[in-house]
Amino acid sequence: MSIRGGISRGLTACIGVLAVVAALCQGVGPAASAPAVTGSKQITDRLSIIYVYSPSMNRVIGNQVLRPAGNSAGAPTSTSSTAKGVGPKATVG
Repeated sequence: MSIRGGISRGLTACIGVLAVVAALCQGVGPAASAPAVTGSKQITDRLSIIYVYSPSMNRVIGNQVLRPAGNSAGAPTSTSSTAKGVGPKATVG
């Protein structure tokens, strides 16, 4: 699997999660723009940062995506996420 294929899978997973979150949040509070992937940055062959605009925080949040070693064949992997941007000085990049 190429690096570009790994990034593409990571972006697809992030967009899928964002779509679910956006669907669950509809009808809550005033109308706001939806979360959106604004960019990505490849740090190493396994580590990328995916930047997502958060309308609730009104800023872009960097989310680290770490792919497992030895996954060159593109085998499916498990996914987990953490709440980046929580706290006064939590920034990435």
